Amino acid sequence: MLLSRGCVVSAVLFTLLLPCCCSREAPQCSVSYMYSIFLAESGGADISLQVRLFNRGREEVSDFTFLSAYGIEEVVVQDSEGPLEYAVPEEGRILVKLRRPLKLGESYVLRIEYSLSGLVEERGGYQVFSMTLLCTPLTEDIRVSLTLPENFRLPFPLNLRGGFTPNTTFVSPAPSRVTADGVRMTVEWVISRPGEKVDLVLACRKIGGQGVNWAMAAAFFAAGAASSAAAVKLLALRGGGLQEAEEALPLSSAEARIIKTLADAGGELTQKEICRRTGYSKSRVSTLVSKLVEKGVVRKEPMGKTNKIILVKVPDEVAAESLS
Repeated sequence: MLLSRGCVVSAVLFTLLLPCCCSREAPQCSVSYMYSIFLAESGGADISLQVRLFNRGREEVSDFTFLSAYGIEEVVVQDSEGPLEYAVPEEGRILVKLRRPLKLGESYVLRIEYSLSGLVEERGGYQVFSMTLLCTPLTEDIRVSLTLPENFRLPFPLNLRGGFTPNTTFVSPAPSRVTADGVRMTVEWVISRPGEKVDLVLACRKIGGQGVNWAMAAAFFAAGAASSAAAVKLLALRGGGLQEAEEALPLSSAEARIIKTLADAGGELTQKEICRRTGYSKSRVSTLVSKLVEKGVVRKEPMGKTNKIILVKVPDEVAAESLS
């Protein structure tokens, strides 16, 4: 009996010591989270969190505790029937009383709405969003939908199949989906069995004008207009920090074709495959890739008897200028 009590106390202490945004669920209760985050240009965020509880044990579950390392502001807690009772015994902790006890095999959905600040810092001209979610082994999945501020975008190469090619230099983990309506961009993650924690990191920046017509921009690349010469801003990852450098990149039509071929393939191809897809000779592709490496557009990694070519940056400002 004493040993059992000691285990319970240890489990509770471990949960309370979790330093970042997570939840403390009952030992027999699994949890799924669905975050909708609307990021403001100031670095704050309005968050709507849907929590689904499922009782797998014999004991009833009557409350739920949500922990956060951040100063939670303007909290609203409710279920489908209306507001729920809750308490904030200390900063970053919300204790929610369920409307009725949750019995074996029953599920329950509640929503917590709140605001956070200080999630964004500026690095090298980019706004870098970061957030850590810590989870227990009973967390089944986490779904996150992050909507960027108006006219902010990720520095993704355009994917000529109609979407965007994620680049883990700018967003981690790799998103499940990226969508845009011409004014706002939304990044989504779906993470099953997340383990102990999930670290979300994303770099974005504001573009000029009234927003970009993404479909027109994709068509612009497909038409080959990316071969125009332009001065573009490139992002370099140096010493663990983001630094911005101005370089003039006069792209030849052949170099633009290499870029488009990589973007259409999802950002990575072997050098041999680039030869096959473009019809260029091995020596010509080697020369073009070397020039693009010097310009910081691609990265080359040895891979057996060939090289893997990774699209790091794309001069998409050329497309934006053509649409203005």
